[in-house]
Amino acid sequence: MRPLQVYLDERDLKSLEAWARERGWTKSQAIRAAVRALARRPAEDPLLELRRHIRSRTRMPSGFAVMEATRCGHVIGFDHAFAAAGYTLWEGSG
Repeated sequence: MRPLQVYLDERDLKSLEAWARERGWTKSQAIRAAVRALARRPAEDPLLELRRHIRSRTRMPSGFAVMEATRCGHVIGFDHAFAAAGYTLWEGSG
């Protein structure tokens, strides 16, 4: 790896610090992830390729597309968080 110096205004720096802190990352890790997401072609990075695959599928929300693509049969629900945020929860069709 080689060093890179980046200048950010105060607002962007605070946003970067908060975003990285929420994920337990360093600012350098966050910048590297952003560069990878913006500059690499999906075929060069398996995670970007998965993202492209998900977006190319149906209009279903991406979380469901990932579950379908990986044949995930279990989920941890966060309904209480959505309800706390004021969203109406879907009760199902039957």
